[in-house]
Amino acid sequence: VLSVIFEKKFYSVNGVNDYRIASFLKKLNLEDRTINLEDYESKIKNYKVIDYTSANKVICNEINKATNFLKQALELNERNK
Repeated sequence: VLSVIFEKKFYSVNGVNDYRIASFLKKLNLEDRTINLEDYESKIKNYKVIDYTSANKVICNEINKATNFLKQALELNERNK
């Protein structure tokens, strides 16, 4: 997650096998950033620069959704006092 936030080069080791990592990478369209014992050599040799443009848009959208959810929850809590 921090690699994405700070736009760093990264691979997720066995990320396909971890649901949280796999779903995170899929949501950001970065599924190609997973690596395992079978393909690490070819992926490292053929490293592609990560274009974070679309990932950043998704992250901003998710931040906005979370912010709106929290605002609504706090407003509802204030009304129920």
